[in-house]
Amino acid sequence: MPPHYQPLNFLQNAAARLRSAMSPPIIKPAPLTVWGHVWRWTLALVIGVFASFMIIGLHVSDSSEEIPGFVRLDDRAMAIFITVDVIAGIIAFVCMGLRRKFPRTAGTISALTASLTAFGSIANMITLISVAARRQWREIVPISLLWIVSALAVEQYYFGTYLPGLSSSLLGVLSSTTGLVGVALAIGVAIGSRRETLANQRSQLMFLQETREAREQEARVAERARIAREMHDVLAHRISLVSLHSGALAYRTDLTPEQVRETAQLIRDNSHQALSELRQVLGVLRDPNSLDMDGPPDAPQPTLTMINSLIGDAQAAGASITLNVTPELADQLDNLLDATSRNVYRVLQECLTNARKHAPAETVSVSMYRPTDGPLTLEVANALPTNENEVPAVPGSGLGLVGMAERVRSSGGMLSSGKIGGLFFVFAEFPWIEKDDK
Repeated sequence: MPPHYQPLNFLQNAAARLRSAMSPPIIKPAPLTVWGHVWRWTLALVIGVFASFMIIGLHVSDSSEEIPGFVRLDDRAMAIFITVDVIAGIIAFVCMGLRRKFPRTAGTISALTASLTAFGSIANMITLISVAARRQWREIVPISLLWIVSALAVEQYYFGTYLPGLSSSLLGVLSSTTGLVGVALAIGVAIGSRRETLANQRSQLMFLQETREAREQEARVAERARIAREMHDVLAHRISLVSLHSGALAYRTDLTPEQVRETAQLIRDNSHQALSELRQVLGVLRDPNSLDMDGPPDAPQPTLTMINSLIGDAQAAGASITLNVTPELADQLDNLLDATSRNVYRVLQECLTNARKHAPAETVSVSMYRPTDGPLTLEVANALPTNENEVPAVPGSGLGLVGMAERVRSSGGMLSSGKIGGLFFVFAEFPWIEKDDK
């Protein structure tokens, strides 16, 4: 860009920043509660009535002459003062009630009548504060100047003509009115800034929450896709067995009755297993378009019968793991439904992975038990690291627990996790369903 364009761009950017500062975004205030309305109106009424009666009392008292700036008013002057004070005060309260719906109109009318009433003084202040909270200086500056000019005009013409006993110096009126307006503007701008801060915090919180929900949803979809790929291989294997044995029954004429019964039994068992696992997949997956089935199927997935191999591999990698499984339960693991057994294996695998990431130097305790005719329970616990700086920064999605919960839910179980004392626990229950029960 030629150098002679740079000053022009600087001026344009400065003008844009000035316009932004003069007209920041208007943050719509939250609706007032009943208590919010009550205390504002009560404050305006109580202080307004007190101020009005105090001024009237000073001007009708015999000792008013002894107070600097106060004189005793005659009956005609007092009637004019009270009438104007009440009428202007009622207008001030009407403007206060409409300040949020019509801020510019309410602020303008309030500025014109502010110096005519003690009864509506607090109502006028609340209206000006509400206008200032919008932080629109194109509104604030004219209304503030109108308030000051109005005060000077009232002092010069109204008091000087009809109530000369209330007149004072224009310099004193200017300084007092300017100070009063300045205080109201400072309070209003501070309230507006606080509203903007809270609005930004709410917006950030909503964004973070939406981002978190989107990530969790992505994790669920990815986990369901992995479950579907596992089921794909298992179902293909079982359906192929059904096809093979049914073909044998259709084309083999030399089979004995015993062989026919055995083949039919195999077809029935594999059909039941295929239907059971298919029913689980259909109950978990909601969006079949999210599944990537174009690639080759995964290898057959492990089950709990390979738990010793899983623990051994982790120990070979340097992990300290204690496994507690009763011999009776170990003998029954082969009877557990393959889909459930596979999910228990994957949950345990994820727990060991998380412990290796976040507490590599701590011992992991794995317990698996089953009460009589009860669910299969898996408990994994590890001590939290005493010094987090010693833990290497291992990258991760932070959604491992979401994936585990999805797997447990797909089996009809429940999962809970959290910190208790100095330990991190994962507790999962799976319904015990044997292969023969399906």
